[in-house]
Amino acid sequence: MIRDLVRPELQKLVPYVSHQIPYRIKLDANESPFELPESIRKKLADYFLKGPGLNIYPDNESVELRKTIAKHWNVEPDEVVVGTGSNQLIQMIITVFVGTGEKVVYPWPHSQCIK
Repeated sequence: MIRDLVRPELQKLVPYVSHQIPYRIKLDANESPFELPESIRKKLADYFLKGPGLNIYPDNESVELRKTIAKHWNVEPDEVVVGTGSNQLIQMIITVFVGTGEKVVYPWPHSQCIK
């Protein structure tokens, strides 16, 4: 079975699950409780209707985005780290700074949430 080929220390990891419960405000899934304004939705629709090159791979180094953020904050682009979401950024931090056998302390959401 493929699971037997995975590194032993990774086999024990339990993936984070974002519960799909209809709360009014969900903070555990990094979602905004606010809809995008109509003007922004129209700009996005226009952008995609013009064909922004969806047939090619995206820039996995986010060069233009990092340049824009760097310019705004007056730093160098290689001082900016971006990811596809908080999970990827947390994974990058752990991969870089946490060694095999080391422990990480992190908060766990309480199971009794207020709706």
